[in-house]
Amino acid sequence: MPDNNIEYDRKAILFLEMVWGEGNLSPRGIDELKRLISGIDFTNKDVIDIGCGSGGNTIHLAKLTQLKSILGLDIEAPVIELAKERVTKLNLKSKVSYLKVNPGIFPFRDKSFDIIFSKDSLIHIADKDTLFRNFFRILSPGGKLVIGDWMISHDGVMSSNMKAYIKAEGLSFNMGSPRAYESAMRLAGFSNIKVVNQNSWYLKQAQEELASMSGRLFKDLENAVGSNYVNKNIDTWKKMIKVLKSGEHCPTHIFATKT
Repeated sequence: MPDNNIEYDRKAILFLEMVWGEGNLSPRGIDELKRLISGIDFTNKDVIDIGCGSGGNTIHLAKLTQLKSILGLDIEAPVIELAKERVTKLNLKSKVSYLKVNPGIFPFRDKSFDIIFSKDSLIHIADKDTLFRNFFRILSPGGKLVIGDWMISHDGVMSSNMKAYIKAEGLSFNMGSPRAYESAMRLAGFSNIKVVNQNSWYLKQAQEELASMSGRLFKDLENAVGSNYVNKNIDTWKKMIKVLKSGEHCPTHIFATKT
């Protein structure tokens, strides 16, 4: 884990953005974002991006849709600082804002947002039941959840390969299963729940990412963050691909409505 318990420091941000694109701390950037939000009407909606990272998805949503406003939320200062720099440079402050918060209850009034968006960030939150109750509280009636997250396919004991992968990541991963997420959403009061497994899609992407960082990107990555850091991540990707191939690691899209 990076120094001072910051998981996404400037070095980690630089590496991931070189692999996934500027502003993106999760796979495939704007292309995957478009897949996730397809069919969702953002017109004149107040949106919150939970775990916004360095701001890529927040900015893309402001540009791609006709939303009214979007607030990016994260618990780590380095990513929020970079996101704020970007939104100022792009002159999007009239629509886009960012807020660093401490872990825990969201500091918002009931019914504050029309859409809750999150991409590959809820994996860091252990208590999914409390999380979705908070989501339900801050959503307006008729509000939508639009979420992509990294999940484990089952509720049992992790395989040795999954344990090895999570150890290699060195991050605060608290993977839940699609079944556990759906249960938490129903307990919170959500309806129209839809869960879409993205395992086969991301397996292909991860294999391409590994080939890229081992090949054409290696020298640039090495110059940016050092060979030890690159090789550590190459090893992590190899371990991740094992659990993607087995199906135990299942990136998933989730949708629900507050009715």
